[in-house]
Amino acid sequence: MEFRNLDTLFGHVLRTGETVIANDAPRDPRAGGIPPGHPPLDAFLGIPLSAGDRLVAMVGLANQPGGYSQADVDFLQPLLGAVRQMVLAWRAHGERQRARQQLQATGALLAEKSAALQLTFDSMAQGLIMVDGAMRIRFYNRRLLEMLELPEALMAGQPLYHDVVKFQAERGDFGEDYALVEAAARPFVGREPEALPPTRYLRRTPDGRVFEIETRYLDDGGMVRTYADVTSFIDVENALREERQRLQWVLEATRPGIWETNLVTREMTINDRWAEMLGYTVEELQPVARHTWWERVHQDDLARAQQALDRHVRDELPYYECDLRMRHKDGRWIWINDRGRVRRRDGQGQALFMSGTHIDIHDRVVAEEAVRALNATLERRVAERTADLERSMKDMEVISYSVAHDLRAPLRSVNGFATLILEEEGERLSPAVRGLFGRIRRSSRDIGAMISDMLELLRVVRVDLEMKPVDMGALACSVIDSLVSGDQKGRIVVQSLPGVMGDATLLRQVLVNLVDNALKYSQHHPPPAIEVGYDAGAGAFFVRDNGLGFDMARAQKLFGLFQRLHTGSDIPGTGVGLAIVARIIERHGGRIWAEAQPDEGATFWWTLPLA
Repeated sequence: MEFRNLDTLFGHVLRTGETVIANDAPRDPRAGGIPPGHPPLDAFLGIPLSAGDRLVAMVGLANQPGGYSQADVDFLQPLLGAVRQMVLAWRAHGERQRARQQLQATGALLAEKSAALQLTFDSMAQGLIMVDGAMRIRFYNRRLLEMLELPEALMAGQPLYHDVVKFQAERGDFGEDYALVEAAARPFVGREPEALPPTRYLRRTPDGRVFEIETRYLDDGGMVRTYADVTSFIDVENALREERQRLQWVLEATRPGIWETNLVTREMTINDRWAEMLGYTVEELQPVARHTWWERVHQDDLARAQQALDRHVRDELPYYECDLRMRHKDGRWIWINDRGRVRRRDGQGQALFMSGTHIDIHDRVVAEEAVRALNATLERRVAERTADLERSMKDMEVISYSVAHDLRAPLRSVNGFATLILEEEGERLSPAVRGLFGRIRRSSRDIGAMISDMLELLRVVRVDLEMKPVDMGALACSVIDSLVSGDQKGRIVVQSLPGVMGDATLLRQVLVNLVDNALKYSQHHPPPAIEVGYDAGAGAFFVRDNGLGFDMARAQKLFGLFQRLHTGSDIPGTGVGLAIVARIIERHGGRIWAEAQPDEGATFWWTLPLA
């Protein structure tokens, strides 16, 4: 089209390079009328296409009902990009065509206008070379030297063409084993110098450029060759090819059903995958329209889907998405993730065109429902089991507490009667009987101590923790003062201990039991040595002694009820103290363990939350 009057809507686009949207074209101040015979122009959209700072094309649209908006410009961007690349490619093609035409015209005048021809050669954008029938180079232009980086001295002497090729090959211009040359031309370039080259082929340079080499054979057996740098054109082609490939990969990986709907006419187009999800072919569903979709949506899901769709069409949601059930051809229901977006609106914002995808999520939804059902069942079973366990624990606490209390009275009676008999009838009893009464007294005392320890353990388990900062150093010193007389304190070392968060009463019980154990088990190893400390690297407190120690193979029994590793010794104890310590540490969220060697002492470690 030719524009002779630039004071028009068309001309405004061409002169300013700005997008023009005129939805009332006849009264637009930029309008300058239309040529005679031109159809009426009610609405106009003019979009300039530029390459850098150069206007290369204009796309114009006219008379769309409702006019145009920026949304139309945005929607057209992928197409406009493709048009821009096609225009540039066509211009490059035109330049090459013009170069060829110029070369042909110049060849006809070669004999009489060689000086002008040489000037023309040097002004060309392509490299050019002419070879006679004897394969000797007769003409070349400056562009050829620049593109191929050939020395002037080599070309000035009109060398044989094959010598120039040999020079390039030795320099590495063609790559290892001529890999940079298009396969069809490799025999001519490197292996068979007498072979005729293809009329057109591509080769790359070591620095990444791409040359298009075209050959025209002359009647005398010579040839004229042109070298065009088509790097940018090839890059554009490769980018478009990669973009198409990526899109194809995405579609192959996700296998979406694709739909497009004209919201005005309700016409709808779908791809094969959309129909395949429902067990159909596209042909079986023809003619496809909006009712093709809503007739197959489950009634319980249709209102929800329609509500989400309407909100998006009213521009209240950025996109439409809904998980819904659709009827399969065989009558079953399958779960579909339906999503889409309005792609075009008119000047008043009315939605005109929408597209989107269907994703088959049936297996996922079925699996999620199964997991939810399983979780509900597990939660119910855990709740029931927890309630049973809590009832059992409460029953055990009541029974244990009652047994412990009820046993004390009979034990006191047994111990009292045995003592009374020994005191009043001791002289008349035989030594063996006196020994039996002594054993009765000791056993009753031991049972009483065990009952007291059991009650203490129950108290530790049941008492509510009063969590507050506790000075472990001061607490350790207080415990040692209560357990050790003044002349024995020198054998106990208390390091600097960090503060912790915990129940001071229960933590005092921990230190009492551990320090008392260390005192009892180190009294037979003079001089006894006991240390209370904190290891920052391990993040743990410790009580260490040089006493009897124990075999680590039996360490798992340490913290069990009534478990003693030194049975038969004269060291007193019921085997409950360490169990109490373990329960207190566990209730504070810590852990306790021990390290020892027989006759080399023991170290008890435990962790607590630091203040």
